[in-house]
Amino acid sequence: MRLFVGGCMATLDDVFSALTLCAALGCGLMAGVFFAFSAFIMKALTRLPPRDGIAAMQSMNVAVLNPWFLGACPRNNLSGFSGHSCHTEDVRR
Repeated sequence: MRLFVGGCMATLDDVFSALTLCAALGCGLMAGVFFAFSAFIMKALTRLPPRDGIAAMQSMNVAVLNPWFLGACPRNNLSGFSGHSCHTEDVRR
């Protein structure tokens, strides 16, 4: 099956491969963020006095609410779901 994507012809396998690559890169990016948080940031926060640690964590919670971080999670989920849907549709035929 051929699709018209972005001004050029692409097969369903091409679309599936691109979505799989986007999902894998997004998962790797999010895993790195969560690893850094658990490995470095939490250890650094335990070295602070409780009042300062709470203030630092609340500051991080405010800073993380930005379009870059919040856009990464849904886009990653969407690309993974879309890739799975393309693959499932292709297998059924």
